[in-house]
Amino acid sequence: MRKILYFIMGLGILSFFSCTQSSQYALEKFIESENVGLPLYVNEHVLYDSVVLHEKEGNVTMYFSIDNDLDVLVESIKNQDTTAMKNMMITSLQNDPVTRTFLLLMEKANYYMGVEYLNTKGEVLQKYTIEKEEYSKKFDSSQIENNRINQIINEVNSVKSLCPIKFDERITWSDVLLDLDQKKFVYVYEIHDENISDKNIFYENMSQKMESIVSGPSLDLFKEANFTIVFQYVTESDTMNFTYTPEDYN
Repeated sequence: MRKILYFIMGLGILSFFSCTQSSQYALEKFIESENVGLPLYVNEHVLYDSVVLHEKEGNVTMYFSIDNDLDVLVESIKNQDTTAMKNMMITSLQNDPVTRTFLLLMEKANYYMGVEYLNTKGEVLQKYTIEKEEYSKKFDSSQIENNRINQIINEVNSVKSLCPIKFDERITWSDVLLDLDQKKFVYVYEIHDENISDKNIFYENMSQKMESIVSGPSLDLFKEANFTIVFQYVTESDTMNFTYTPEDYN
């Protein structure tokens, strides 16, 4: 959730919202402020569209959408385990001072949370709910790390189930590999064109593309866990690795 610097409220201010009616008002104002800066991209293809308070249902729902209907993107979201997604969402909200206030306001107003992912037609791809008892329970440091690792496994397994993915006649995304002991994540691509006229130029061009991907938000989950990220391109006669360690991207 976007950081709203002008709406940070400490516990002292929260104490004024002791009754449900006052908490309801504060929650409404928080959500009103949050929606001012939306929609907002959270990675290359996923937008955080809006957050909506449903008073009759007693819930606040966060809506996310994708900006295209690529099969790999749609299926990846559909295939993810909602328990891992839920725990990672709670961890993210609890770890930020602004959204921690948001959770406190929801708790005081007795609301539960909903999260929905939609395609470009507005159809629901994935959704889950987070009850008050779940988001109000504090995770310790080991649980936070465990939640992050479980979400990493979740995302990797989701993509792995879709491979191989043929981009064109030249390149196939054949696999993703995860080594938790070595804290390494590997994309594996197969190149079917052996007649690369200048491998140095190819390597330089691909290196620039990989650096752009690593510096973007799509790999934040792995970067936060200090994983080494490898892009591996395999031909019949050669293997090219583009490797990025925590020292490279931090």
